[in-house]
Amino acid sequence: PQTIPKTDPQPQATPPGQVTSSASSKRLVPLLGLLALACLAHTQRDTLFSWAAARGWIADPAQVGQAQPDLRPLTAADQSLIEAAHRGDVAAVDQALDAGANVNAFDRTGESALMQAAAEGQLDVVRRLLQRGADPQFTNSIHPHRKGDTALLRAAYRGHQEVFFALLQAGARTDVKNQWGWTSVHMAAGGDCVPCLDALLERQLPLDETADANRGETPFLMAAGQDAPHAMAWLQAHHVNVRAKDAHGEDAMGWARFFKAKASQDWLTQHLPEQAGRTH
Repeated sequence: PQTIPKTDPQPQATPPGQVTSSASSKRLVPLLGLLALACLAHTQRDTLFSWAAARGWIADPAQVGQAQPDLRPLTAADQSLIEAAHRGDVAAVDQALDAGANVNAFDRTGESALMQAAAEGQLDVVRRLLQRGADPQFTNSIHPHRKGDTALLRAAYRGHQEVFFALLQAGARTDVKNQWGWTSVHMAAGGDCVPCLDALLERQLPLDETADANRGETPFLMAAGQDAPHAMAWLQAHHVNVRAKDAHGEDAMGWARFFKAKASQDWLTQHLPEQAGRTH
């Protein structure tokens, strides 16, 4: 895509079309993070990564120093618990736990039952799992594109505010980051979850922190890329730098255009017309 530069400049000694290993490693993390952001809410995320790797745009995620999946077999009760949590079946959750399921059981992608329920907005299941001892601090340490995610981060990104507040009440930490450097503020902004942002502001979390493990994006840039105009307006009202650029020089309109975020583009055209008027 033309709106987001793919790489840092190549050293002049590098022949055209040839990529040095150091240049490849420099470009890998921000590009992987950008692709992860584009696919965070979609089931075909891994397909996109494989597609990009096959075309030489990024290294194969399977080869990027990721931890190997924990292949301990799940018991039948564990599997039933995870499936019940995903579909929001409280009775089946109780049945699985009564049958001996580990309340913190996780599948081969590293997603615990609580994380899956949080991502799906299954409030009743989230409450039941917490009542029965689920760890709100459980962190994904397996999935190549979700390492560092917690149930709170997943709920914030999906905009599930009631789940978000249930996790807060249970003591879920807000001062966490995932592998891309996205904070809870980034995730709430991307999920257009204004009540989540209010709660995070009350806890004095920074609103302008950059994701240094990725492209250096602020929560405002993430909101722009994820079609979250309410979050953008909230962040502007709280005096963040709405003209900030990422480490590759892209502003909010660049993010909105790259991700085809129409509502964000409309908001920026109205509120930051100088960004709307430029071309690439």
